[in-house]
Amino acid sequence: GEICRVIYNRGVVVQLPLHPLINTQIVLNAILPQKDPDVLCERNLGTFYTGRLKILPPVIASIKFLLEKYQIGIEGKNILIIGRGRLIGKPAGLWFINQRATVTVANSKTKDIKELIGKADIIVSSAGKPGLITGNLIKKGIVIFDASVVSENGR
Repeated sequence: GEICRVIYNRGVVVQLPLHPLINTQIVLNAILPQKDPDVLCERNLGTFYTGRLKILPPVIASIKFLLEKYQIGIEGKNILIIGRGRLIGKPAGLWFINQRATVTVANSKTKDIKELIGKADIIVSSAGKPGLITGNLIKKGIVIFDASVVSENGR
């Protein structure tokens, strides 16, 4: 909380994930809403989820920018969100719903993931699983946003 009160500090970013013994939400809620660029404190999340927040979470803002730049419409499209995390999956799912798209969220327990990939017009993946989406599974003209982080050999 103290770092958030510094006047010349315009934003606070918490590098996630935190150690399992640290309550992540308590740390995120210590960020003042006006200094929360990642939209992770509960107050900003609530405002985002109700459609009243003036900023978007960074990944969502990036997706929106690219969709607009390349004039890709999303209304009525089949959107597949792979991953349900707080940084990408949850906010992406809600944002696409608010854009009047048909949204499916898949996670590690989803059984028919290959079928869902084949039906999607747009995929936002944050699964962190290399080889999950392959060329033989996708249809022509699909748009894929891969926001995954993958570790190899501990890196």
